[in-house]
Amino acid sequence: MKRRFLVLTALLLACGAFVGIAARHDAPPPEPLPPLPYAEAGLTERQAAAYLLSRFTYGARPGDVDRVAEMGLETWLDRQLNAGFSDKALTKKLAPLKTLDMSATEIAKTYPNPGMVLTRIARENGTSREAMQEMSQRERRRAVRDYMNDNGLQPQRELIAELISQKILRAVYSNNQLAEVL
Repeated sequence: MKRRFLVLTALLLACGAFVGIAARHDAPPPEPLPPLPYAEAGLTERQAAAYLLSRFTYGARPGDVDRVAEMGLETWLDRQLNAGFSDKALTKKLAPLKTLDMSATEIAKTYPNPGMVLTRIARENGTSREAMQEMSQRERRRAVRDYMNDNGLQPQRELIAELISQKILRAVYSNNQLAEVL
């Protein structure tokens, strides 16, 4: 009895599968997919890749157009939107820049404004800031430079140079160009 039930069940399943297949053959063919937007504009996939790179990055590097076309435009754009590309080379190039790991407080303490340094000097010497202003510009600069050297402080131009360097490195070497442009 049990065997008979299994055979009938198998026959019913086979008939159901056959009916499903036959129904698919009788159905009208699926509608063709609409043309891709870049194809409607008359662009090839490579031209569309070059256009994407010019709009969403700082510009195509050698080989970028081929990589994007090979990967697929939608895949590349989705990965850019999610910053999903590895940036190991960029991380290695940014490693020597010490300011990137510093907090805002540490940066303010390490790279103080020269006016703030002048105020500290005046306070420590027991003089007023106005008295410091009466010194010649050369004397004030020397006093600020000496104070900074004695206290391990760095000039702001070094901070600015590092910030500019990291921005250029990110623009050139990052694989997540859209994040860098934004």
